[in-house]
Amino acid sequence: MSCVQKCDFLITLLVAHLLTSTTASQMVPALVIIDVQKCFLKGGNLAVTDGDAVINVINRIRTTWREVFKLVVLTKDWHCQHHVSFASSHEDYSPFSDITLRYNSQGQLCDDEGTNVPSTVTCSLDETTKAVEQKLWPDHCIANVTTGGASSEIAEGLVTTRTDIFVLKGDNCQRDSYSAVWDNGNFTVTKLPEILKSNHVTTVYLVGLALDYCVFETAMDIKQLGYETYVVRDATRAVAEDTGMSAVSTMRSAGVKVIMTADLNGLLSSRTETSFSRNSQATPSPVILLLSVSLIMAATLKL
Repeated sequence: MSCVQKCDFLITLLVAHLLTSTTASQMVPALVIIDVQKCFLKGGNLAVTDGDAVINVINRIRTTWREVFKLVVLTKDWHCQHHVSFASSHEDYSPFSDITLRYNSQGQLCDDEGTNVPSTVTCSLDETTKAVEQKLWPDHCIANVTTGGASSEIAEGLVTTRTDIFVLKGDNCQRDSYSAVWDNGNFTVTKLPEILKSNHVTTVYLVGLALDYCVFETAMDIKQLGYETYVVRDATRAVAEDTGMSAVSTMRSAGVKVIMTADLNGLLSSRTETSFSRNSQATPSPVILLLSVSLIMAATLKL
């Protein structure tokens, strides 16, 4: 998807979001739980330091605010066996090294030497391609693998209910996806934006793993879609301290609110079940609408 196409998509979603937004007293929050899977926890091939600690924090949030978070979305990294993000899929590359991937205009991975990813295509020298920088990882979160270090299973002990909605990401062998909105090359979008829009969500609270990659990228994209966006810091963990601090700084600069679970009381305690009626809706100011569209166009054209 080109920058212009992405801009059009973002504007369409933003307009739809603003035109169906509820009044301030009728805010509709959603809890989005990012990638709390066995592969990212102790014993997993890509374990995040202290990642298991988020489970109890997230469960406590769900229990305390179960009448507030009527919509809970869980994302899952969901990779094929020879996924493009795996170091094992590229000759002479090791985990945590970086590689530049090339894609044609349709988002198909170019068949560069040493790449063992399914269904790549030959890209001619005169063909316009898009370069995407990719960090390579150990094999992790392989689709339908339920045991071992590459398991894609949701963490044992994490509270889930039958009404939870699951969103898969990174399920295309040729593209990685840190964000639960876009893949890393901005070629395709997940079903998350439509889920938020169809449920008239106004505010998104993010928790999970890892703060400096998937939580960060998802928060930035959701904010760009026009939602009030919060990251609950003590319900996340970072791959590395320095990149975690950098992610927090960047998110705050972009208008994402980074909070602690203790802050939820002040933000959510006044909201009762009756606060989430979706029948009475307000039309946003044309000035706010135009300003929001202009900001998205400016941000997107920088990509």
